[in-house]
Amino acid sequence: MIAAASSVTPYLSVGESNPIELPFLNERLKTFGPKIAHGDVGTIYEVKASIPPRVYKAIPFKSFKNGDEVRISRIAGEIGIAPTYYNAFVVEQRSKFVVIEMDRIDKTLGGYMEEFAPQLPDEPERRQEQVIDPAVKALLDRYKSEQEYQVLEVIQKPNRVSIEEALERLYEKPEDFYFHLFSRIKELAERCISYGDTHVGNIIPLQNKTIQLIDFDGAKLMQSVDQAKADAINSTYNILHMMKYQKLPSLSQESLNIINWFI
Repeated sequence: MIAAASSVTPYLSVGESNPIELPFLNERLKTFGPKIAHGDVGTIYEVKASIPPRVYKAIPFKSFKNGDEVRISRIAGEIGIAPTYYNAFVVEQRSKFVVIEMDRIDKTLGGYMEEFAPQLPDEPERRQEQVIDPAVKALLDRYKSEQEYQVLEVIQKPNRVSIEEALERLYEKPEDFYFHLFSRIKELAERCISYGDTHVGNIIPLQNKTIQLIDFDGAKLMQSVDQAKADAINSTYNILHMMKYQKLPSLSQESLNIINWFI
């Protein structure tokens, strides 16, 4: 949802590696809605008045590392592995940002892990007892007892169930999740794309029990399918997922086939 451009739209080359030419909008967009989430580099905003709901992923211009993120986001969206891709451009919003516009995602696997977790009591001291390492809590208590120290805030880890517990509630059996996960990674590899950033915040369980993937800033366009396959399966996240997949009992022939494709 980009404002109407002038007859001649300037383009900028973005990306330290594999740069890509993107249109440059040198005025602030009014379609930036509320901030939804913030990652290590990019920030996700709602797109105002969009049907179906869309989001902007905004990355500071100087932090945008690889032009292939845009190329891969487009490919993955076209084949349904990622949310539908609409556009990418550079915009001046106080400073320059690279923006990728896409459909708004459903809840991530990590989001479900938090949703399924039992709620902790509201009392701050009780919450700290359950999420803070005892040694750290002892240090904080000592600081509180000394007048020259004042503890203002404690950063707490989100309360989550395990991946296994979440999968039990989302899928008929864990095998279904891992089959769809590695099928998606395989589909990308068959297009010479290596994707290994499969942490729970980048996996989107869908209502039809399949999945989508997001965040392609670390994905790579490779020279061949074999290179993409080898690179993807050697990522830390994918190694851990594959180990869990292989340990499941009574795997179907379809699962064995996809495991053998990678191994």
